Amino acid sequence: MAALAIGRRSTAHQRGDSALPRTTARQNAVMLLIAHRTPSSRQECRSFADAGAGAFEIDVQERQGQIVVSHFIPVPGTRGLLQHDNARLRPRGLETGDATLGDVLGILPGDARILLDPKEVELSERRLLMRALIEQVTDRDRFRVSTHHEEDLRMLRASGLRTWRTVKNRRQLREVLDAGALPDEAVSVRARLLDAEVVKRLHDVVESVIAWTVNDPRRAEKLRGFGVDGLTTDSREVMRAMR
Repeated sequence: MAALAIGRRSTAHQRGDSALPRTTARQNAVMLLIAHRTPSSRQECRSFADAGAGAFEIDVQERQGQIVVSHFIPVPGTRGLLQHDNARLRPRGLETGDATLGDVLGILPGDARILLDPKEVELSERRLLMRALIEQVTDRDRFRVSTHHEEDLRMLRASGLRTWRTVKNRRQLREVLDAGALPDEAVSVRARLLDAEVVKRLHDVVESVIAWTVNDPRRAEKLRGFGVDGLTTDSREVMRAMR
């Protein structure tokens, strides 16, 4: 199974050989395109793969030992009685309709690579989800897990799972830039935080830089010019433009 690693430096670059400058190597690399929020049908998944998706992002939570696919999280101040997925709302109790990770994997192309995005909020629930991921995700080459929680990243890496570090805001970006070399394979960064200088600095501390979520082809092209190694998008138009 193909790995989700991207932007691997050449042996010449690792030696510090100037014959292959980093900018040239990255410009010649194939950009990793990630389908944001995996579609709910086999046909739609195939359509994204045909447009150029090299990976699919799946939002995951834990339910009674199972990994389920859901972006719904508790609405603050409702004691968990109401959940939201951005603007969508639902009362607690409808979680039984959430698909399992196994269900969703069943509609993806067999060679699709997977980026898991944990969505549990409370510490105790995050721990249960981390345990489920560590025990149930056995294909270490096919899957990556992306989160901003440092303790979760450590747990995942210790188990052999490969990690990306999510960067949602400027505070997290400063922390990453100040941290020195990261043990994660990539950073997944909110697109509006990126410019050419930030991407350059990020490449000094981590192998690959992924931008999310990018649905404008012009913005995607600009990010490619900045030197990002991949992007997450809902748009097949963006994927086709970046191929």
